[in-house]
Amino acid sequence: AVRTVRTAGVAAMVIAAGLLLFGVSLAGVRMPAIRAMDHLVEFNTQMPPDTEAAGSSAAVLRGPVALATTNEALRMLCWLSFFVALSGLLGLVGALTRHRHLMSGYVLFASCSSIVVLVLASQLWQRRAIVQPLVFRQVLYYCETQTYIRMARALPCDWAELYNMTKPTVCDAVCASRAEALKRFDACGILPRLCKHFEYDALSHVTCAGDLQRGGVGFETTAPLEACMQYCDADIECKRFAIKPPSPEASEGRCLLLEGIAAFHTHPTWTRVDLARAKGWTGDRLQCYRRGD
Repeated sequence: AVRTVRTAGVAAMVIAAGLLLFGVSLAGVRMPAIRAMDHLVEFNTQMPPDTEAAGSSAAVLRGPVALATTNEALRMLCWLSFFVALSGLLGLVGALTRHRHLMSGYVLFASCSSIVVLVLASQLWQRRAIVQPLVFRQVLYYCETQTYIRMARALPCDWAELYNMTKPTVCDAVCASRAEALKRFDACGILPRLCKHFEYDALSHVTCAGDLQRGGVGFETTAPLEACMQYCDADIECKRFAIKPPSPEASEGRCLLLEGIAAFHTHPTWTRVDLARAKGWTGDRLQCYRRGD
């Protein structure tokens, strides 16, 4: 009786582990970030050979090729985890009914499924190491301001008209061939998701003051830190911004984008600022942020 209880307990744990792994894998299959990463890998593998020298901005996309997408691997993991849970159910029934054939099938099925799951999980980990630098290079390339706008116009994307007021950029033969290759995918949907959500690093007060003294044109408005980050995310040209905490003059705080596309920041919501002559943007309470690498 004690052995039966122990065997049933182990089988129940196998069922729980299988269902847990199934839930995690299914969540990964449905995750937009996973799909976007797979599209980036497909961008890389489907891209025609570059005509420029290795190491140039056009050649930076060439990288390691992954044979199966992460989404496909996660789908396989879903099915395998389901079979693990099913084998645990066989073991539970076999333990409670003391059916030897069910128990034998449970041990064999659970062992094989577990080994395959472990192998697949290790492959996913290795894939992460391979794909991560590739995705990093893709983000650096496509989220560069001129490349982003050039690709949007060449595809063309519906939202490319947002950049009609910016300086025209020439799409050469390499650019045109890339745009043609990207049309096979949902490039117009992927590029905004890829280049509209960044992390920002806080800068020291010395670096912050240096960025402001460097001059240029900025755009100022009333906004807290989170909203200022979103404003910078929404402008592909914005790489840095400064924030002032709430004060009697501005209860939400002040936001200053240190660069941006003028057409996105118009009066009266935004005020155009000459950074070299910006008033009030000094002091220890001032904090600057820069888009992370």
